[in-house]
Amino acid sequence: MYERRHLEAGASSASARDDGAGGRPGVNAGGRVQPAERVHTGGMMARVERGLSEHFGLPRRVARQTGAAADAAIALGLFAAAVVALATSEPGTEFGTREADAFAYVLGAVLTLPLAVRRRWPLGVLAVALAGHMAFNIRDYSGINVDFFGPIVALYTVAAHCPRRISIPATVLSLLGVLLVDLPFDESLGSFVATVLIFIGIWLFGDTARTRRVYGEQLAAQAEALREARMELAEQAVSQERLRIARELHDVVAHHMSAIVVQSALAQDRLEADPPAARRAIGQVESIGRSALREMRQILGVLRQAGDERGALDPSPSLTDLDRLCAQARDGGLTVDIATEGDLRGLSPAVELAAYRIVQEALTNAMKYAPGSRVSVALVRASGELRVEVRDGGRTDGRPPQRGAAGGGQGLVGMRERVALLDGNFEAARVPGGGFRVAATLPLEAAP
Repeated sequence: MYERRHLEAGASSASARDDGAGGRPGVNAGGRVQPAERVHTGGMMARVERGLSEHFGLPRRVARQTGAAADAAIALGLFAAAVVALATSEPGTEFGTREADAFAYVLGAVLTLPLAVRRRWPLGVLAVALAGHMAFNIRDYSGINVDFFGPIVALYTVAAHCPRRISIPATVLSLLGVLLVDLPFDESLGSFVATVLIFIGIWLFGDTARTRRVYGEQLAAQAEALREARMELAEQAVSQERLRIARELHDVVAHHMSAIVVQSALAQDRLEADPPAARRAIGQVESIGRSALREMRQILGVLRQAGDERGALDPSPSLTDLDRLCAQARDGGLTVDIATEGDLRGLSPAVELAAYRIVQEALTNAMKYAPGSRVSVALVRASGELRVEVRDGGRTDGRPPQRGAAGGGQGLVGMRERVALLDGNFEAARVPGGGFRVAATLPLEAAP
């Protein structure tokens, strides 16, 4: 009987043959998990293939061929065991009454050799193995376990590689086929229950392996997606930091270099006529240059390597530095009037830095395009926002204005980007009668 013939061997063989499914991982190039019926990974063979690929540098195609070779070795080993069992069988025992003939050896091959391709055609291999099992038992050949391992491994393969909508019906049909040829009508209920339990156990082994494999592949796909998301966020952060550094460098260099050029020209003009004034202008050039170097060191300090302890960075400029900024502009020939309204204390560092840079860039543009003009600077804090406005009177030498419309230069682009980062509004345009106006509205509550 089936359970007397195979129960003892079945308890160990189902786990001993738990070699899973080798082949490609169930995650495609896009990071999606493939359907279970198309997955050919998992178990010992998959680990062997991954090891060959990762540790020995073999391509995955070669590793998959190695897994197929392992299946072929399993099939040949089981066939050799079947040949030995048939050759040493004793007819007339409880394991069969017919002596092995040539057809018995053919059935032994049918029961074992198709296992070499079991992962490629699991249902087909199961059907062939069951047909061989039924033929072997109908002819009642002797030979213990000749007809056992092929169907067991094939059934496990179906459960491990096919979804339940396929593996469950296949298991039920296989059980019915075995009961049809193995259990006569006078068998006890215990024999029937034992056979059913064997098939249920085999299916559970395979389905558990499939579920564990698919779950692991989903985790691997999620981990890969998270890794790609982290890399993307890191790249965005690097890009934003580069833009921020470029914007800061532009503001610092443009303002200070413009002031240095103006003071140098003033010193040259007054070198002979007014030497004290020329010396003061040269002193201003030195002071402005030192300030520019200090701010550039501060900005570029973020590029230092970790662990660099070459001094602490100076704080970012704030609205408390506006008087010094306006004094530099006055030394450059501008007449600067500054007016504030509301309490400018307690602003966020981002808002203070943006307001300072807007005033700095506007004064720089005035020194470049409207030298000697009168400039009014106004900062108003009201209704949860900070309004910044810088207006110059245009050129005083009678020459036409050289500035284009709003947005024509990198300085204006930088100011607009600063305001956009804070969800504010920005305007820059020529005003009727000459001159140029820059205005920005910075919300205080939404500022980061």
